[in-house]
Amino acid sequence: GCSKGIQIMGGAYGVQVLNNEFAHLSQSGCDPLHVGGIQIYGGSHTHLKGNYFHDNGDSAGGLSMPGNASSYSLVEDNVWVCTCIYPWSIQAAATHNSTFVHNTFAGGGGIHFYTEQGYVAAGNVVRDNVFTDPTNGITWDATTGSSAWGTQDHNLDSGMSGTGDIAGKALWSGGSSPTSYAGYHLAAGSPGKGAASDGLD
Repeated sequence: GCSKGIQIMGGAYGVQVLNNEFAHLSQSGCDPLHVGGIQIYGGSHTHLKGNYFHDNGDSAGGLSMPGNASSYSLVEDNVWVCTCIYPWSIQAAATHNSTFVHNTFAGGGGIHFYTEQGYVAAGNVVRDNVFTDPTNGITWDATTGSSAWGTQDHNLDSGMSGTGDIAGKALWSGGSSPTSYAGYHLAAGSPGKGAASDGLD
């Protein structure tokens, strides 16, 4: 229908969203409701791991983290195949001290930081991720002061240069168009294979 996949609200603390599939969420016919995958709206210390986002059409089918109340989140080992209504799979907004590690952005989407509700992103870490559009890997709205969002290293095709960063097109174990979460592992010989900060992909 017209609901979000998961919405983490208010003072929720330590919510774990593990190994889920978010698919076929559509915005069409749902206005003014806002359809999406996961929205952290006030929760902190959230842990998102092993989730698979795909075929979400015109919805905000990724992760939205409005405001700075979505602090200290750990986002790891997720796969985003769609960019959906926005050009970013993660709207990180003004999150503080969150870590984004070992995620795969197969649909060309990326992570975007911007000022929200008067807060500015800071202290975040983006490490060991696989991006597929270097023009849209890690971005921020510099006009609102979000350029101090944090640090990045050991990313593939993020469009940035730094410690351990690699430019190159990812090759998937499941072929050119995988149909499963597992299919988005890096194939043998792919750029980024074994090149993460921990020696993994």
